[in-house]
Amino acid sequence: RRTFTVPDGRGGTETIEGWLIHAAGAPAPRPLLNDVHGGPASHALLDFDTNVFWQMLCARGWSVLALNAVGSSSYGDEFCDRLAGHWGEMDLPQHLAAVKQLQDEGVADDRVALCGKSYGGYLSAWGVGHTDVFRAAIVMAPVGNIETHYGTSDGGYYADPLYLGTPPHFDRRLARALSPLQHIARATTPTLFLQGKEDERCPKCQSEEMFVALCRAGETPTELVLYPDEGHGFLGEGGPACRMDAAERIVAWLTRHVEGASERPHGEGAPA
Repeated sequence: RRTFTVPDGRGGTETIEGWLIHAAGAPAPRPLLNDVHGGPASHALLDFDTNVFWQMLCARGWSVLALNAVGSSSYGDEFCDRLAGHWGEMDLPQHLAAVKQLQDEGVADDRVALCGKSYGGYLSAWGVGHTDVFRAAIVMAPVGNIETHYGTSDGGYYADPLYLGTPPHFDRRLARALSPLQHIARATTPTLFLQGKEDERCPKCQSEEMFVALCRAGETPTELVLYPDEGHGFLGEGGPACRMDAAERIVAWLTRHVEGASERPHGEGAPA
């Protein structure tokens, strides 16, 4: 358990918590994966099922940072509610400050990657459109275009106005401004999209729109994998073959673009 001094989004600083996971005795500095939790009104989950790739990376000498940035639950209403209408704007600077702190301490160097699922996918996509700090990114089951998410997600019609801070009204102008789709074309970070094809919470169009935008924008390496018959919980609750494939693809993408490794996961080459 670690604490970090980060900007509070209002001109000051605050202290937030996070988990730093690595193999005992692993030499530093180590490559670092900043894994963003979903929600955003949730907190870093340490369950094994959805985080198998953490253990795989730590076995390779990596560290994993699982941060409870602003918007997380369990720290009071104000801390949780402050992110409404400020997705990406308030929490990305906190993640960047925590990474910088670990770099200053000698725990990490410039071999830093970003990943997340659901809201974590949102912030990962937002992050690569706003900074070049990360050498690689994994965007999983994201919110990519809040405007289309509002009408296609099974919960968008009530959740999106709440998270935009405008209930019951849906502010389309604000939705567009806070959508990673508006910014991802400028990304230079190699980005892998993973998505359950039958996802109703963050439908596949959310990944598809961003993948096409990034793919057509230039030469940034990107891939999209759609898992047949899988929903929003594909990473921890999907079929064994899906979960194994996802974990292997995540590790292979990160090692290739962060370590410079040439390993390829089982069966990689064409989207599932």
